[in-house]
Amino acid sequence: MAKKRFNTKNLEPDYRVDFNEFILNCFLEHSPSSYGKYLQKKIIMEIEKFGVLEIPEKLNQGDCKLYFYPEDVYDCTLVNKERYFRFVHPQLLKYALQKYYEIKCSYLGKNGCYSLRNIRPYQNIDGGYIICFIDCENDFTPEFYLVDFSVIAIYFKMSHMNGVSSEHKDGAFLNMGVTIKKGSDNHYVLKYYNKLDGTKLGDLISYFDKKRSEMEIQFFQNEEYHSEVAEYRERHYNYVAEYRRLGRPY
Repeated sequence: MAKKRFNTKNLEPDYRVDFNEFILNCFLEHSPSSYGKYLQKKIIMEIEKFGVLEIPEKLNQGDCKLYFYPEDVYDCTLVNKERYFRFVHPQLLKYALQKYYEIKCSYLGKNGCYSLRNIRPYQNIDGGYIICFIDCENDFTPEFYLVDFSVIAIYFKMSHMNGVSSEHKDGAFLNMGVTIKKGSDNHYVLKYYNKLDGTKLGDLISYFDKKRSEMEIQFFQNEEYHSEVAEYRERHYNYVAEYRRLGRPY
């Protein structure tokens, strides 16, 4: 068993299994230093159909973002009976809507506490913190919370994490951590300020489904976007008409 774990612990888990089985696989086959990133990726996969995208770590702005631009709605012109010109002008991408999120996961420790590590107050996390607590005492049941950073900053006593590099000691780029005891007042605070309707995975999925719809409505209510689209579309019509007039293939 130990030899098997030694040989497999660095391999990525099977993301095709359901979330509860994935939790168990991570706990049994991976070290605490690695399963966090796997759980994070699995959570993103559960909600990516609503426009949630994983973002590069170098951006230093959370783990994922909810992004809306109607890529399936092109500003297009029928060039001939068989061909469409599909067109999204780069200038129009400035109207894209996006919200950034940080994901934190923790298994319940033997001390009855959950740990949130690497909280970075300087990041612009305008969507909120997606927190996944896994209750090992209750059949490894996951609990999901989505709260603003202000909730963590106001109600929780954060501490500096060990190993902060010297260039971060000026206070501009702090790495913080917090411990939350199961069933404590802090645990209740998460439940009270939770933006989700409940604490199940389905509640997280429903939230992003609803948020995606709200973004879509907000996007298409932007009159500046429609005005600029009309302008670019007219330019393109004129461009195509000139090509036809000159008898050039298009």
